[in-house]
Amino acid sequence: MLHVKSAKYLSGFKLWVAFDDGTAGEVDLDGVLKGPVFDPLQDVNMFKRFAVDPELATLVWYNGADLAPEFLKAHCRHIPGDSIVELLAMAGAEDIAFEPPKLEGSFFQYPRS
Repeated sequence: MLHVKSAKYLSGFKLWVAFDDGTAGEVDLDGVLKGPVFDPLQDVNMFKRFAVDPELATLVWYNGADLAPEFLKAHCRHIPGDSIVELLAMAGAEDIAFEPPKLEGSFFQYPRS
């Protein structure tokens, strides 16, 4: 099951969303949110007042609106280049696992999984 790990407001109706499967990117929800529960979110000032609910593991708004992680990922556009910098900043150092290569003889060898 897919979960939203973190999200950040960018501009307009655009968000940066990181998922627990390691993917992340820009989600543009301009013109996408339809129905009475989303009417208040047509105001950008209301739209940007979201949170990642720790139990639902997705985006929620003060009026009870929420979006399924799968819906968000379907509208996600990966941006090459600077996107990895954004993702690392949002993830925090504790979420990044890296083991440096070990020196054996005259060659560097990466640990095998």
